[in-house]
Amino acid sequence: IVYYICSKADDTLRNKLRKERILELISKSDENIDAILVFAGFILNDDEFSDFLKNGGLNMFEICVNTNSVQAMSAAIRFGLKIPKIELKIFLFKIVQFLQSNSVVSPHILQFLTRFEFDELSEFKKQIALSIMDVISKVEDQQTFDAIATLLPLVKSSLTMNQMRLFYTLLTCDLVIPSSFVSILIESPDNWSHASLILSILKAMAKSDIDEVFLKFLRKCAKEEKEVFVQLYQMKDFFETMQGLLDSDSDSNRTPQAPLFLLFCISPIEDAALKLANHPMLSSLINMKGFQIQRLQIFTSLCNHETFCTHTQYIDGIIHILVKSISMKSLTKYALHLICAFSSHPEGCRLLNENGVLELTSEDAEASHIILRNFARNNRKNSTIPQGAMIVSCLMQDMIYNIDKRFEILDTIVTLVKIMPGCVQEHDLLKII
Repeated sequence: IVYYICSKADDTLRNKLRKERILELISKSDENIDAILVFAGFILNDDEFSDFLKNGGLNMFEICVNTNSVQAMSAAIRFGLKIPKIELKIFLFKIVQFLQSNSVVSPHILQFLTRFEFDELSEFKKQIALSIMDVISKVEDQQTFDAIATLLPLVKSSLTMNQMRLFYTLLTCDLVIPSSFVSILIESPDNWSHASLILSILKAMAKSDIDEVFLKFLRKCAKEEKEVFVQLYQMKDFFETMQGLLDSDSDSNRTPQAPLFLLFCISPIEDAALKLANHPMLSSLINMKGFQIQRLQIFTSLCNHETFCTHTQYIDGIIHILVKSISMKSLTKYALHLICAFSSHPEGCRLLNENGVLELTSEDAEASHIILRNFARNNRKNSTIPQGAMIVSCLMQDMIYNIDKRFEILDTIVTLVKIMPGCVQEHDLLKII
């Protein structure tokens, strides 16, 4: 009855049981000590445990710990989670011994052990590590995971790389994951499995605020392990997980910086870009609020691929964002980079020409030169560049005043004149050339 009450009772029944002083009545029994401890843990207020321990409670705890019974040990541990740990240190050795021999109680014992400092647990490091590895595949609740996450820094040095990889599954268990746990997995010297780790962290992001530590890890991979991204985009569930994060972030205040950076890292891979071309994730990206710079950078990387521009059904949405961004001073630089990407191939030149994007002016001379040269070289239809004569005339004037860029300017002029011989004005040739 006690076990049933403690698992089902609400505050109303608890208060009634306290009023009837039931604990005082059953505490006189010499049998079923485990049930008395469970009931005491349920019925007592925090400031009442000390008196209970002095009046026989500590003796009951010792009896349960020394009884080689799962039920008795489980009751002792449940009770031990609520009382001052100073009373319990003398029982550590016996409890850890039981930890090794019975996995049924292990989750509660691990929770119990988190109450102690690491220097108090260091002599039991090996036993705790073995118990964690036994429990790891059976974690179903947040409390057990929190215990494992708390104890992992203590035991990580005694675990192999293969054992550390088993912790990846915990990231996908619909639990709240702390950044400290992710950091430990990232710091493990195991480059071989980083693609699996990244996908697991992505899945954890649905419930956990780990964007900052994840972004730092991705930046490190982008510098030192670019091959990871080639493996990653081909993994099962990758695109669906990414889309879920982008869609959920639009409905919350969570920052999607890490998923956006990850998209930026896979976009230079042509096959990945083609998989994205008609994936609903691209629609989510186009319709996302905020993060204009990051999104423009992703579109720039994607639109460097002519095959992407040819196959995607979302090109109008990208062009719309481009035209809107070019007039905003804070985004002009990134919009020009996107125009540069379009101008690097014939299909992009066609899109720029049809949408009148080349007519938009810019203060970024370097980007403008790249765009003009690209357009002149890649324009299959030999469309006239809007105001070509005036552009060439201005470039010639620039040769007088911008000495440092003289070679670049001349290269642009030559490229333009090859496709538009009639754009050169005689007085510019006489006065400048």
